[in-house]
Amino acid sequence: MAYYNKVHWSVKVFCLFLGLIINSFICFAGGIGYQSLVIIPASGIGLFFLADKNLDDLYRERKLRLERDFPDFISKLVLLINAGLNVRQAIERIASEGSKDSPLYQELRTMVLDIQSGMLEDEAYAAFSERCRIKQFTNFVSIIRQNMKLGGSQMLFELKRLGTECWEMRKNVARQLGEKASSKLMLPLAIMFLAIILICVAPVILEFRSVF
Repeated sequence: MAYYNKVHWSVKVFCLFLGLIINSFICFAGGIGYQSLVIIPASGIGLFFLADKNLDDLYRERKLRLERDFPDFISKLVLLINAGLNVRQAIERIASEGSKDSPLYQELRTMVLDIQSGMLEDEAYAAFSERCRIKQFTNFVSIIRQNMKLGGSQMLFELKRLGTECWEMRKNVARQLGEKASSKLMLPLAIMFLAIILICVAPVILEFRSVF
């Protein structure tokens, strides 16, 4: 975590100096007066904080994609366990067949590689939960780790219950994506509305001008 914090701060500092350099060049090349030089530090500071917004947007998108794919993963896991595979075998099979672009299946493949490299399964599951940091993922890992320690036949029942909860979560994700798409359409619709108004009003304005 400390490593990634250093990387992020390096990006922020780079954006700060990039904004200062580019806007300094534009200001001096354009002959802008000294009273307008406040633009230079303001633009650098703007890019400095824009790096935070960009990271936040990437985090939100990743979280939505994880939540979207998780119910399918749980359904496949329950199906394979019912077919006779143990948890590790089922996860390995799902990870190998999953989309390469999906953050969830990327994290699953990382977990499988950790186990194959010698990491204890319990630690690999805990690391998977820590990387994802979503409540349903934490619950899933708790169910698996509890079954590894205590055994019993409750795991499959708990996974099915979690799967039902996750499908509700997926409905919420779909609603959020729909609201996001609707908000993106507002600006084009507003521009089209203004264009229609101008098309309707322009002839009237021209007619009045010709009269007067």
